[in-house]
Amino acid sequence: MKIKTLLYENIRLQKIKWKLYPQNPILKSPCFTPLIADPSLILNTESPDGKFHLFCHTLFGIHRYESNNGFKWNSGKLLFRHGMRPFVYKENNIFYLLYERYTPFQIVFSWFSSWKWNSHIEIRASKDLKTWSFPK
Repeated sequence: MKIKTLLYENIRLQKIKWKLYPQNPILKSPCFTPLIADPSLILNTESPDGKFHLFCHTLFGIHRYESNNGFKWNSGKLLFRHGMRPFVYKENNIFYLLYERYTPFQIVFSWFSSWKWNSHIEIRASKDLKTWSFPK
């Protein structure tokens, strides 16, 4: 059997049902920004404090949210400005956060067709998911 077939068969046997609740999303975008996007999650079993940690971006930059159960999240904290598309992973008990860094006001000016996008990838390290190294 193909892997794809096995996955579909496993889901069918478990009778998993997904239901959307637009009136009650897990996370809403912060004030003054219409979006919250590109989530990257560390499960409670992987985190040093036993909590879920979710990293995502808004128009302002990279945010980190915490949750005890994975459904109810705190109000979040802006970690780094001018960053987007975070990806976090753990290796040898150190967490690494990769993200796209863009120049200030890049998002605002990117709506003009003549504006050239300018960005690069940065990486930071942390042992506790709260205090991060300088970017490399």
